[in-house]
Amino acid sequence: EALATAEEWLNIVPHETLKTNFSEIRMVNNDLGEKLVVKIPLNRDDEFLKKILTREIDTLEELENRKLGNLSPTVFFSDREYPILVMKGSGESVLNEQVYSVKPESRITLLLELAKHIHFLHKEGWAHRDIKPQNITVSGLSSTSGPSYHGLIDYGSALRINRKQGSNEDHSYLNKSLFFGHDSQVAPDERASGGQDWYAFARVALYLIII
Repeated sequence: EALATAEEWLNIVPHETLKTNFSEIRMVNNDLGEKLVVKIPLNRDDEFLKKILTREIDTLEELENRKLGNLSPTVFFSDREYPILVMKGSGESVLNEQVYSVKPESRITLLLELAKHIHFLHKEGWAHRDIKPQNITVSGLSSTSGPSYHGLIDYGSALRINRKQGSNEDHSYLNKSLFFGHDSQVAPDERASGGQDWYAFARVALYLIII
């Protein structure tokens, strides 16, 4: 029987747990052996952190309705009241953990696939706004050709293009200084724009060239 409550999901013993600035992330497997990602706020009493996760749920569900395919995780279970987000299709790993396994001849292909994904998001009216190696997923770890591009994760910072950043409706959490660790890494736009993602894309390209 499928798990139906946040408490049931939280009772699953994860095989891996990690923490980001905003969330606790637990890696679990369901009865079918599928890899699932369980994401909860670091502090359930923090409205700021709850807002980020509920926004990610909303964004992923809308993108799923727009037939994004496997470029982004799909919502397997969610509860906005808790809140909790369970996702599948998150890839096998993230780029920053596998970058040395990505062969030089495969890096251009990876960047081209990332560029196509960014273009699709912008066409649908969204800016991801947190593109970095930690949020780029890869698959094919056991392939002789090495890891390949899978998709993007972490849509808690995503905004509709042209929406004002740091507005009251966003609870001012969209201050530029929150992204990538410090504000010097974020394109200096007042409204969410595709340019922010391309700015980040250029940083990822440089990262792949020099690493």
